[in-house]
Amino acid sequence: MKPVIYCEVTRPGIHSFFIISDNKKYYMFSQEYRSSVHDYYSKRPSLEKAIDFSKAQKDTDVIRTMYKIPMYIKYLEKEYEIEVLERSKRRRRHTKTDYNKCA
Repeated sequence: MKPVIYCEVTRPGIHSFFIISDNKKYYMFSQEYRSSVHDYYSKRPSLEKAIDFSKAQKDTDVIRTMYKIPMYIKYLEKEYEIEVLERSKRRRRHTKTDYNKCA
């Protein structure tokens, strides 16, 4: 399953952002409520669409949120030892070499 980003209004004036990866829900961050951000992320876009700046339609609130998402995903990858970003998956594949094969 592809990772999905979404937001929920957790308190009046605050949305919390979550990522669903491998059928598990992870909390990422909270920020002040903005209707344009809520409209974009309440539709549960895939990770690729959630950080695609061309989809932001020059909305500065959505763009600022898009800048935050990769940073928080990297933190989640380290904290929970999961692989979400394609870059992390590729990096992990290359570091899994068996060094005991040498003489």
